[in-house]
Amino acid sequence: MTLLRRWLVAVVLALGFAAYASPGEAAMSVCNRTSYVLYTAVGAASSVDISTQGWSRIAPGGCRVLLKNDLIGPGYYVYARTSQAHTGPARAWGGAMGLCVKDTNFTSRDALTARYCQSDDFFQLPFAQVDTHHLRSWTMTFSESSLLKSLAQAQLAGLKRLLRDVGFKIAVIDGRPDPATDKAIAEFRKRLRLAPTASIGDLFDALETDALKTSSPAGFSQIAGISWGGCRGRDGFPICGGRNSGRGPRILPRETHPPGGSEFFGVVAHERVDLGALTLRQ
Repeated sequence: MTLLRRWLVAVVLALGFAAYASPGEAAMSVCNRTSYVLYTAVGAASSVDISTQGWSRIAPGGCRVLLKNDLIGPGYYVYARTSQAHTGPARAWGGAMGLCVKDTNFTSRDALTARYCQSDDFFQLPFAQVDTHHLRSWTMTFSESSLLKSLAQAQLAGLKRLLRDVGFKIAVIDGRPDPATDKAIAEFRKRLRLAPTASIGDLFDALETDALKTSSPAGFSQIAGISWGGCRGRDGFPICGGRNSGRGPRILPRETHPPGGSEFFGVVAHERVDLGALTLRQ
């Protein structure tokens, strides 16, 4: 059994144990079933204001707790963008609710009636509203393609994407093990002198760090045929014309509803992902 296959077996077992975690251990969790490293932000509304925090890094195939308290508020919102380590245009998963964020890690609390962000280093991004169905605990999944049917497949696809980002010849980004990927991983581990005991998390960290050395922000890609009109790029984020104007695509992800969870499909037009996964509002 190759090292990659042993890792995948370990991942499946770990995800299986995680699925049986007590609902009381986490109120809102997010899983990444895409081939991209994602950075996520979350917003939680009360009757008078909304608190926002970010950024939480989630490697492909991973899950992370965003909110620990019971979901008893009137509204919850999420946004995710891809790591700048990836080549090509940046991708984003969002919606229609403009909330204030910063480039760096942040927490913010704004009145529901506020028209602008609290300071010039904050700017708006379009968050998607999460329908928790009035449950106190909820898990949502960011999805890229119906071909990635499991978190384990997403993890392998994520390794392949980062290997391609750092210069290895990876023909197809998918969730299937293959000799070329095994060879590329072995060469990368040797090049960076990774310890034999290095975990797959260590490998993701090393690949992303190495890819960041040569990547340059390319701005956000066109999503589902709607471009970020009037926006300029800033460290991988779209920043739009006017002070905190929040212009950009208004996208409402179609949700599927497994018990206690939902799934958001991010669509990038040039990748020809299923456009039926989104409802668009101009």
